Amino acid sequence: MTLKDALTRTTGVCDLITTIEDIGDADRATWAAEAKRSMPQLRRIADDLGRPELAVVVAAFFDVPVKQLVLALADGFLIEELDEQNAMAWVVEQLRQRGPEWASTLVAAACDKKQAARFRTLLDALLDAHDLPLPDDPRYWTNWLPGPGKVLPGRRFWARLVRAATVRDAFTGWIPPGYFDELAGPVATLRAAEPVPDDVLPALVQVFTRGDRPAAQQYALGWIDLLGMRCELWQHRGVLCDALPLTPSKVAGAIVEVLLRPELDDDELTALACVGLVRKEKGIRRALLKALPRLAEPGEELRELVAVLATDGDTTTSELATRLLQDWGVATTPEALATGLWREPALTDPEPMPEFSDEALRLDTARVADLLGDDVNTCGFFPLLIEWTPAVLVAHARDHGVDHVRELVRRHLTQEFDAFPLRAMLLAWADGSELKDATVAPGDENSGLSLLAARRMVEVLGWLGELPCLLSTPSHQGLRVSWEAFAARVGRFREVGQPLLATDVAVALARLDRAAAPADLSPFAHPIHGAEVLLDEVLGHWRDTDPEPVRVSFAPAMKDDITAQWHYRMVVDGDAPVTHPMLGLSDPWSLPHHGSTWTARVVGIQPRSGEPFTVPMRDEVAAVAQLLPQHQARQVMAAVHRMEQYGVGQAAWCHRMLGDVAHPFSEALTVLGLAWAGGAAPQDRDGIAELWLRAWDEGRLTAQDLVGAWHSVLWGLPDQLGHTAKHFVRAPLKVAEVLAVIADGGGLALVWPLLAVLAEEAAGAEKLPATTAALLEIVLRLLPHVQAAGVAARLPNVVALASRKGNSKALQVARRIQDSLR
Repeated sequence: MTLKDALTRTTGVCDLITTIEDIGDADRATWAAEAKRSMPQLRRIADDLGRPELAVVVAAFFDVPVKQLVLALADGFLIEELDEQNAMAWVVEQLRQRGPEWASTLVAAACDKKQAARFRTLLDALLDAHDLPLPDDPRYWTNWLPGPGKVLPGRRFWARLVRAATVRDAFTGWIPPGYFDELAGPVATLRAAEPVPDDVLPALVQVFTRGDRPAAQQYALGWIDLLGMRCELWQHRGVLCDALPLTPSKVAGAIVEVLLRPELDDDELTALACVGLVRKEKGIRRALLKALPRLAEPGEELRELVAVLATDGDTTTSELATRLLQDWGVATTPEALATGLWREPALTDPEPMPEFSDEALRLDTARVADLLGDDVNTCGFFPLLIEWTPAVLVAHARDHGVDHVRELVRRHLTQEFDAFPLRAMLLAWADGSELKDATVAPGDENSGLSLLAARRMVEVLGWLGELPCLLSTPSHQGLRVSWEAFAARVGRFREVGQPLLATDVAVALARLDRAAAPADLSPFAHPIHGAEVLLDEVLGHWRDTDPEPVRVSFAPAMKDDITAQWHYRMVVDGDAPVTHPMLGLSDPWSLPHHGSTWTARVVGIQPRSGEPFTVPMRDEVAAVAQLLPQHQARQVMAAVHRMEQYGVGQAAWCHRMLGDVAHPFSEALTVLGLAWAGGAAPQDRDGIAELWLRAWDEGRLTAQDLVGAWHSVLWGLPDQLGHTAKHFVRAPLKVAEVLAVIADGGGLALVWPLLAVLAEEAAGAEKLPATTAALLEIVLRLLPHVQAAGVAARLPNVVALASRKGNSKALQVARRIQDSLR
């Protein structure tokens, strides 16, 4: 019986171990030679059996090369499987017998893997068995989260804790509930045998000073508390004060609590206040404001920070800050406290993208080979890459010939992992499929928006070698195509006598600035393959014809289950590209589109010659989202469906993708953004603020857009069927909190009109919403900045609310707003 036979006949890991140990010396020598010679084949057999851990047993018992053992371990996933089958100790013992030098080689080889941390259970045992130095490679310490069984005397635990703490973000694993409670006993036992070394606390403090991820910092604080060392943080007050801006809320609160001692001198208190008062946590701000009265001569920076807090929406904070300013003799009128958050948008033009210049797209053969080997694998997830890759192939085919590119594809694009559409199409094309004038159709009942993306790729590959360039390749940030670049590209098609491609024209039009279209379009007269009109006629119709407005209707419910819900039945019409019929394109972008469908699962392609094939399109969401930036309704409503189905994260993802390229933001896209803002976690608000501020400064989003979207009829879609939305809802306070972040970032002029609307709606309600006070506090804080800019603030409902009887917090804040308006 051969080793291969033993693998195929075994009933499991323990059975294989018994078989290997019981064979005679002659068979053992034969099997050892077979293992060294055929380990890759043996791994495949184990994989085919669904028992890859069997290959680890073989590699551990027989003296195979280290590289083969690491490959058998499959990035460490199988170590857990061996542990569960009580085979881990046996594997460790087999490897231990090979000696310390071999173990050192194994450790080094494992640390070369990206998932080196998954080998840690095995490698730790070998390191301790031979007393080898702990690895320095950061990958080894990723997600270091030792259980109680690892906290033992004689196992260099303190050294491991220090080493892990010196690696950025090593403490990022999920911390189970009660984790530190379970460690308390083992740690006490360890401390009795081995006192805590002096280098442990400084190492843990590094996690804060480096600004590691919040989970890592909270883990480090957990260890500091478990070791009873929180008070000792005082010894590191200088570096901790500097690190305060980098720490999450819980850690920052602990640091401030420890450092606010009477022994803190005036300079140290000033430094702590200057970094702490700019944080968002009310508790930290209040604690610092209460400690500051002992400063007789505060510096200018500190006075300015306190002046900002005097207009804070939190009344307790603002009162503490106002009293402090008065004690310091600083004026506290609204005009004096305003810091100039109001400004006009910059209205900057998109920046050129040099990586898409004609010269940059002309890569040498070696780089194109690398592109085919690596980048094509990820095109579906990176829209810029899916724009860059076809443009590079067009340029390379133009310079070196289509046969040269076909040979490159055959040599460097393997058959593995062909789940990305461009990769699958390239494989079929290189195999001889004639894609010029190929038929592209949905491969299933889901005719998704990816159909146009697939047709565009097929056209490019079909005409490869004849195309001088692509019209739709971005020239500027935001996937924009400038008119200068567009005209130059049309000129290149004219020079070589090549007709334009219909899909290329369609995508390019959605990336041009329609408002900047030339009056004279005659220079663009050029034929389009498959179309009966010239490009100048297409451009004229596009320039002079507005798309129809968005309309959303509902398909009949097919059955009484979840698919009867409103978001499954949406049908989106309007907002269609007006030139698609002229270009001979009929696809979901220009037809009524079922709102629950984004991408087709597969697309069927019938080449002009060769066998038909299908291409997976499920993962093309990113590329499809940005395909036609001027047409957003279909992607938005598909995102609304996914949002209702899976949560607000779907809205966030789509809004970011579309918001990066939309010019301008449509009402539908802005509605989606408000829905995202209404459900976003606090840590995500900065992302919304950055996106909206950038769009505002680029002239793609206005204050009127926000107000109009808040009143959009799209919010009422669920009501039309008598349904209730779970996530697609208006949440005034959460939206106002996002708007406040934008205002603080210099976008007050963008958000103030909507903030005023939110305040007026809340104050005018017959029954005040529970969130009214918090919402009005935001308005109160920002009002002085509006007034300082000379902008009239009209809030009649808030003023009327101030006159109501009562002393609730909402009424108190309304009265403070009324006083500021006088």
